[in-house]
Amino acid sequence: MSKTRENLSDRRGNALGVALLKIMLKTLGINFTCRFVWVITLFYVLFDRRARKQSSYYLKHRFPQDRFWKRLFHTWALFTHLGQSLLQAVGMKYGCVRFENLHLERYKEKVTGQGGAVFLCSHFGSWQGMMGMIGVFDRKICILAKPDRNRNVNKDMAVDGFGDKIVWISTEGAMGGLLDVYDHLASGDLVCIMGDRSLENDSVRVQFMREEAAFPLAAFQIAHQAQVPVFPVFSYCRDGRHDTITLDIMEPVTPSEGARRRNRISELEQYTSILEDMADKYPFECYIFENIWSKHETT
Repeated sequence: MSKTRENLSDRRGNALGVALLKIMLKTLGINFTCRFVWVITLFYVLFDRRARKQSSYYLKHRFPQDRFWKRLFHTWALFTHLGQSLLQAVGMKYGCVRFENLHLERYKEKVTGQGGAVFLCSHFGSWQGMMGMIGVFDRKICILAKPDRNRNVNKDMAVDGFGDKIVWISTEGAMGGLLDVYDHLASGDLVCIMGDRSLENDSVRVQFMREEAAFPLAAFQIAHQAQVPVFPVFSYCRDGRHDTITLDIMEPVTPSEGARRRNRISELEQYTSILEDMADKYPFECYIFENIWSKHETT
């Protein structure tokens, strides 16, 4: 049995602080409140040693030339963008954040009739707020995810009111929730899977930011078995507009013929290449807080 790992968010974000931000969000608006997040995250930069350490793995690879003060500022920027992304998810609930959809036609061209698909998401941009995109699709959405330990920053902040159109599948259930995933894909539903975090011992090593890093292969194995396309999906803010989440649906990765593991790894490499390109364009919206480059897990 694999050991359940604690996420960095499990012990951060207390109820009082979240309540204060919600009041600011309702009275002062999303853009002002997001600017105020810079003040809050300064505390974490100065005093949260574990958070600094776990952010350093990504920042060292994204900004290898950084010296101490530059690295400290980049850490501050990363923490701030993360806090702002969580605020945007709350803003979806209050109607002060809207979606801008890019390349929705890619989905519509590939997924017709009763066909299902895998949406491969990342801890990137407002990945929680992105779940509010459910309303633009014509079928049920299933989210395969680890249950939140900290209910103050829970994943369903942006999806209140969608009723039975959204289904949560726990990775801590029987067989990691895979049987439910296959059932929903066979029924023509969409399944959202995180592509940048290995919850179990299912990772392989591929090139990412000039070094081998561990990424899960599960999404592509599932897509191959179910014979459905994989759509890498990203959300981000353009032009510093916190009141708008851009949802970008990338070109689908169609499972190649043959059951060889090498084929699945090649498909994974297409995703990690896209993730690296997105991190180049939006460096402070990529939230990799694990040492995926180490051959031995570091926490």
